[in-house]
Amino acid sequence: VGSEMCIRDSYYGVRPEEATATRSEYNGNSAVNTEVRLAVSTHQFFNGMTRLELGATFFDDSISDSPLTDDDTSLSAMLVYTRFF
Repeated sequence: VGSEMCIRDSYYGVRPEEATATRSEYNGNSAVNTEVRLAVSTHQFFNGMTRLELGATFFDDSISDSPLTDDDTSLSAMLVYTRFF
C-alpha cells in the first residue's frame, strides 16, 4: 500500500478569450493531488509473475472546480503477466 504526491505542470484555467457560452472563465491555481495505490505480485500462476495494481487519484479543488474537468477522482487498474523463458 502506498501514497504519493505527484507534481505536474498543467494548467486547468480558462482565459477570457477562451471562454464560451458553455465554458466560463476560470483562474486555475497551483494544486496538490493525492494518489493511493495497492499492488500485489505473485509467482504462483502459470509459471510466471502476475501483478495486479489498483489506484485512485483525488484531484485538488483547483483542478476539480475547473470547467475543463468533469470528475474529482480518477481510478485505475493494471494487470501484468510476465513469463521468462
